Amino acid sequence: MARPTIPLGSWGTISTWPTKTDAKGKAVQHKAQAKFRDLDGHVRPVSAYGPTKAAAERSLLKKLQDRTRTGHSTELTAMHKVGDLLDLWSEKFKKLVDLGKRSPTSYDTYERVTRLHIRPAIAELRIGEATTQRLDKVITSHPQPTPDLHEPHFEQTRPRRPRSSPQQPPRRALSPRSHAPRTRQRHPPRPPNPHPRTPLPARRACPPGQSHHR
Repeated sequence: MARPTIPLGSWGTISTWPTKTDAKGKAVQHKAQAKFRDLDGHVRPVSAYGPTKAAAERSLLKKLQDRTRTGHSTELTAMHKVGDLLDLWSEKFKKLVDLGKRSPTSYDTYERVTRLHIRPAIAELRIGEATTQRLDKVITSHPQPTPDLHEPHFEQTRPRRPRSSPQQPPRRALSPRSHAPRTRQRHPPRPPNPHPRTPLPARRACPPGQSHHR
């Protein structure tokens, strides 16, 4: 029968034995060791030393408890819920906003998405249980959360900025005559010229060998 798998962020049975004795054969140093399963799934041995068996076990327990911390955080363990992790992330992001390194608009957007979508889906999971396969299954199978009726719409919280345009004078009201259909105005015919031009006399053809210039 196979041994049960150690949960993520936990350890197995602690074993202790003496590693050094004095001239009389009395143990003066003990070693305590246990197998710890890290968050990547690998099982690694963790050991600690002490002058007595109890001291070695206490030192090992302190090491194991420190190893359960996620990443560089000293506030969460693999047994905490994802909701606690989201709270810690929100606090750290808010500090960045106060320092001017992040935009308040970004914080409001991320906080709204976290509250409406992420928390209803995975907030109750343990950090050690939030594996890639489980998160993918939750994302693909979890129904869409019901929108909060008291929450203003995202577009209403960020109104569009009006475009800058030169101020135009108010339009003048149209008169009733302007609505009438336009007709093409015809000009009266031009009167005849009272001083007609007198036609010039026709030039006679010169006989051969003669010229008009004498």
